[in-house]
Amino acid sequence: MPRRKITLTINELIAELHRRQQQLPRLQKLAADLEKKLAGIRAEIAALGGDVSAPATAAKPGIKTGRKPGAKAPAAPAAKKPASRPRNKMSLAEVLVSVLDKSHPKTVKTIMADVKAAGYKTTSENFDTIIYQTLSREKKRVEKVGRGLYKLKS
Repeated sequence: MPRRKITLTINELIAELHRRQQQLPRLQKLAADLEKKLAGIRAEIAALGGDVSAPATAAKPGIKTGRKPGAKAPAAPAAKKPASRPRNKMSLAEVLVSVLDKSHPKTVKTIMADVKAAGYKTTSENFDTIIYQTLSREKKRVEKVGRGLYKLKS
């Protein structure tokens, strides 16, 4: 793309530079206000138990960060301990095969209840979706009979 030739005089360039430098304090104040708001939002997220880890923003040379030289960065909130996952003796695929029948197809809701009754432990909020995914991977042992109906292959 061809560049346009700049036809400004030195005085016009100096005036433009001065105009832009006058905007700097306003923008720095705006950045500081936004950082305060962001700190408040992160505190609310942490209070609700959410993850407040944000991508690290490294200061670029020549760009002021809004902190005074020598000032420490704000302390990050303490990380939460991850929830422990329940351990099962058999995989979900093995439990699914054990609860399915060759002659009677079952719905996913019925399969889900049977899997839980068989002692399979889960903390998933969308366990039915996980069952759908596992059933679709088990094409060698499980067949789809109809919409939402599954049985063991004969």
